[in-house]
Amino acid sequence: MKKLMLLVLLVKTMACLSQDTAGLRLKAKDAKTIYITTVDLHKSKDELYATAKQWTVDYFKQPKGITLTEDKAAGTLFGKALAFVYADPKSKPYSMGMAVQIDCKANHYKIRLYDFQFLQETTPKGGRPVYRLFKPNDLVAMLNNGGKTGSMSPKAAHQLLKNFDKTVLLTMESFRKTMGTK
Repeated sequence: MKKLMLLVLLVKTMACLSQDTAGLRLKAKDAKTIYITTVDLHKSKDELYATAKQWTVDYFKQPKGITLTEDKAAGTLFGKALAFVYADPKSKPYSMGMAVQIDCKANHYKIRLYDFQFLQETTPKGGRPVYRLFKPNDLVAMLNNGGKTGSMSPKAAHQLLKNFDKTVLLTMESFRKTMGTK
C-alpha cells in the first residue's frame, strides 16, 4: 500500500512538472529544475578551467555572491551562488540561491545550474520579518493551480518564473560568451 501511495505521489508530481508553464523554457530532471549546456571548444582543460573560474568570481561579485569549491586536477568548479530576481519592477527582489557546477575537460565544458530556491521576505506592519522559501516547482504548481496560494497569485508566480527563466538564461549566455562560444 505504501508503494502504491508513493507511486501516486510521484505520478502527480511529474504531471505537475509537465503541465503548461505558459511558454517558459523550464526543464525538469528528477523533479528538479535544471539548466545544462555542454559545448565542444578547442581549448585545453587548463585554459577552460582558468576562464570558468574567473567567470564565477566576476559574475557573482556581490559580497557572499558565491561559495566556491574547486578541483583543478579534475577540472571541476562547484559553487552555491546568490542572485536576485524580481516578480515585478515595483516589488522587492527575491533572493535566488542556486548550485553551479562547471566541468572542464580537454576540448569541451559542461555547466549546470540547478537546486534553485527563492527567499521572499515580508514584514507585517509592526511585526518581525517573515521568510518564505519557494522552489521553481512550487511556483509552477501555483501557476497551474489557478488560485491564490499563500501570498502569491498565479499572475505573480508566472511573472517570477518568467524573470527567473530570463535571469538563468542570461547567466548561461554570459558564461558562453566568456568561454568564447556563441
